[in-house]
Amino acid sequence: MGEHEGAPSSQIDFVFVRAQHATSRSKQASALVDYPVASWRGGPRHYPIQAEIPVPRPKWNTSAQAPVTTHVDREQMIQDLRSTTTTMAMHNYRQDVQARLPAPLDDPQANSQSEELANCARTMWGLFRKMRAHRYGMPGIINAWRQWTEFSRAHRVHKARSKQRSKQRKQDLLQQAQTAAAQGNMHEMWKLIRQLAPKAPKKRLQLHREGHMLSPEAELEWILTAYGERYATDPDKAPITFEFPAHSGVFLDSQELKWHLEHLNPRKAVPKGTAPAIAWRACSDLVADPVVQVFNKWRGTEELVLRRWADADVALLPKAHGRSNGPLDWRPIGVQDPLGKCLMSTIVKQAKQAIHDLIIKYPQCAYVKHRSTSTALRQVYAHCHDIREHCSKARLNIHQLYEGETQVKCHGGLQISLDLSAAFDLVEWSHLKQALDLAQVDIAIQEIMLTWLTQVRYLFRHRHLQGSIKPRRGLRQGCTASPILWAVFTSLLCVSIEARTTPEWTRQHLCLHADDSHLRFRFDSYEAFEAVMGEVRIVFACFRLFHLKINMEKTKAILKMVGTLKDRVKKEYVRKHPTTKRLLLSPREPEQWLSLVPHTEYLGLVISYDQFELQSLRHRLTKAHNRRWALASVLHSRRLSIKYKLDIWRSCVYSSMTYGLAHCGLTGDQTEELQRAIMKHTRAVISNQAFLTGDTHESILSRYKIPRIAEDFHKELQRAEQTQAHSPDWMFCPEWHQHLDTRLLQRHTMPDSDDECAQPQVWACPCCERMSGNDEMEEFWGSLQTPSSLLQSNKRRRPPTNGFRQDNPYQPQQFQAQPDLLVTLARQVVRQDEEIKLLKQDHSLILFLRPGEHSILGHLFKTAKEFKAKQAANPQWTPGFIPLKTIMAIALFKELGNRLDTVCQDSTKLATVKEMGWRDPAAGWKFQRWNPQLKALEEDTAKTPLSDKAVAEHLQKLCVVLGQDTVHRFNCTRKMADVMETSATFQLDLSTRTPASIEAWNSLLILQGCTVLQLGGVAYKRETLKPSPVIAKFKDTLRGR
Repeated sequence: MGEHEGAPSSQIDFVFVRAQHATSRSKQASALVDYPVASWRGGPRHYPIQAEIPVPRPKWNTSAQAPVTTHVDREQMIQDLRSTTTTMAMHNYRQDVQARLPAPLDDPQANSQSEELANCARTMWGLFRKMRAHRYGMPGIINAWRQWTEFSRAHRVHKARSKQRSKQRKQDLLQQAQTAAAQGNMHEMWKLIRQLAPKAPKKRLQLHREGHMLSPEAELEWILTAYGERYATDPDKAPITFEFPAHSGVFLDSQELKWHLEHLNPRKAVPKGTAPAIAWRACSDLVADPVVQVFNKWRGTEELVLRRWADADVALLPKAHGRSNGPLDWRPIGVQDPLGKCLMSTIVKQAKQAIHDLIIKYPQCAYVKHRSTSTALRQVYAHCHDIREHCSKARLNIHQLYEGETQVKCHGGLQISLDLSAAFDLVEWSHLKQALDLAQVDIAIQEIMLTWLTQVRYLFRHRHLQGSIKPRRGLRQGCTASPILWAVFTSLLCVSIEARTTPEWTRQHLCLHADDSHLRFRFDSYEAFEAVMGEVRIVFACFRLFHLKINMEKTKAILKMVGTLKDRVKKEYVRKHPTTKRLLLSPREPEQWLSLVPHTEYLGLVISYDQFELQSLRHRLTKAHNRRWALASVLHSRRLSIKYKLDIWRSCVYSSMTYGLAHCGLTGDQTEELQRAIMKHTRAVISNQAFLTGDTHESILSRYKIPRIAEDFHKELQRAEQTQAHSPDWMFCPEWHQHLDTRLLQRHTMPDSDDECAQPQVWACPCCERMSGNDEMEEFWGSLQTPSSLLQSNKRRRPPTNGFRQDNPYQPQQFQAQPDLLVTLARQVVRQDEEIKLLKQDHSLILFLRPGEHSILGHLFKTAKEFKAKQAANPQWTPGFIPLKTIMAIALFKELGNRLDTVCQDSTKLATVKEMGWRDPAAGWKFQRWNPQLKALEEDTAKTPLSDKAVAEHLQKLCVVLGQDTVHRFNCTRKMADVMETSATFQLDLSTRTPASIEAWNSLLILQGCTVLQLGGVAYKRETLKPSPVIAKFKDTLRGR
């Protein structure tokens, strides 16, 4: 700042900085008056300015040098281990291990985006910012409009390049997967498959509070607080310890530890700074003996468990519900030291037999040898079937009432699917000590396991931050001893329940699988039902006694009752609410209740007292269909061989489809339905459709060695029976096993016969015809038949003139008493049906819409849904007084026109339709017809192909003329859904009275069979003259008269 003597104003020098650097401290600039510059000069005095401004780091110097880290080539080490001879690299590595520990590993950084796409995006958004920078005014509007066109053009180019890059990435990954599979590298193939079709998108941990994103420091603090409360962390209290009597120590076998080290997963995650699992696996023989020697010398007086063995790095993974309202909505997964895990596995093996002898007495189906989810499902479904059969016999017919049988008062069943919140994290360590004492585990083993457990520390690494908590309860995350400790803890829980009820009560009413619990009861009176509810309250009290938290909202109850007192039960224990029904645990405590539902999901299947077999089948089919479409980019690709695609389908889709269905009691018909779904999936994977190739299901099954599902079910049941014979278990039910075998053989509908010469079955016995009758004739004539009660009069009648007595079992049916009238009426019905079909030839079409990724069914469903939603909101609303049938018909052809424009503007899609034989670039869109001999579509050379312009004109004409009160009917023959698995049939009827309808009819006939309809999976034809099955039967009956 310079001041001029005698001047009325001052000249000020400015220092320009960015707004983000103009901090409060930099604004405190001042002049140094006591330090004049060039004071010897005359005239104005100049003073220096003192200011502090932040100096930004240049962009070209911001990238720090990446630290040099040692990268472990795991794949090469795996190949060296599999080699018959020791390689030089492996020899040198083993010598280095003896001298020092291996260096920690750093994850390689991911590759950046391609420069071409990044520059394209940079240019596009630069145009956008320039467009937004103009002022509001006429010049600004003109310039913004011009730059908007440039931005739109750049956006289209960027979108096309991004799409092409994504397509190329998919093709490259599929090619890499095929190459890896051909080389036998299954790990690399599955790694690429997970990149192409991940089970769930990757989700980064980001917490919000009050609608605002939290900083990493605040997130870590919230995480430590939330999980500290769950694990009862209290730094002010002394650590939990247990007193153990003197013992002789523990003896471990080095060969056991060596075996566990050799069977480590070489790609298993390890804590930060720990040697990878493959390194321990390579040096298993060098590490096992020294570690075991130290353990065998221990006598309980010195500390044995190392800190890095007790620590666990906790990673938070998203749960299936996808919520992120707090840290507890994420699933904690602990990562532990490989050597510590193997050592714990060796220790647990010595206690496993004692724990197994205790667990086998109680209904715990997880973590027990020869028990699994199948064991639990057999127990639950046997109860569901028993209650269903028991209740179906409660209603008495008139003969039973005549014999003096009394009506039941209150029979039925109750089952409860119990949901526990964070069950493994709320287990008290003192209860684990009681459970181990109950199992009579060796004292030395107990001390090691509990000491290891009480020294655990959880390390949370979030972004660049780290925090830790010291828990006081819960099982260790990622520890190999946690499953067996939970199993022995549930045994203690069962002992507590039986102490309050009766011996072996848990065997009759409880089924456990890990932390999933199921209660089942059967009652034969109102008093028994009250006793059942009392037992339910006792069980809930026992769960709370062991500090287990029951999620009352997710816990579901299913109640089935018959009898005269069922209304009393509903009055006392059932309450209706707007959203659900509630089952009160006690009428005196209405605040304690369970959600009462007709069915619920348990261990991946549906349980209920109704058609649980069919419900479970539908549930698994839905899961399998969803999994198939999630893997559609892999399963439907032609760049991967059929062999590997079938292997992927068997591993991911087939296993999901058939899970647990062998134990719920499917009938033969339901098994055939499952087989049909399997064949649909198989044909889609191998690209072999029956109407194109003519291959039968049997030929495909034999060609690719795919067993039938019934054979797999029988083999699974045989394995269960063999396991029971080898290791008897009280949870195996021979009656239910026999029931499963019997149900698989039940068939209510005969399979379709391929023999065209098979003769239809007819009644040959007049007595059987009189007793059973003809169902189709009865359904057709309906109320025109004279009931037998009206034919019989109180007066005595003469015998019929035809010589038959009324009690003669060979007398014809009553509707044959007047054959002339019935024959005349039947001929009139046949003639009327023929005339209706002739009239439909001029105005009726049948449309077939194929499902799939590019189907037009979804567009029609969305259109109808939006129409009905607007109509429900405003009943008087109609778009120009046009009905829904007309809107749906117009939407069909309008969407075809849009897809035609999209194809014509995209060279890639034009090449695709040319490759599929639909369009000739020189002639236009071809026509196809059905070849019944080849059972496939072939080109119809009799018709001239239509150009793009001609097809577009016809589609535009249809969109115009169909809106002129032309459509009389346009509907689907079955209920539509968002996703349809099979083809849908639509009926289209047009008017014949207006010129617009004639134009629409002509355009539809011109487009019939044109390949442009394949863009939406559409095909249509005229109404056929072939008679219906009932009319055909009438014709066969009348042909001999």
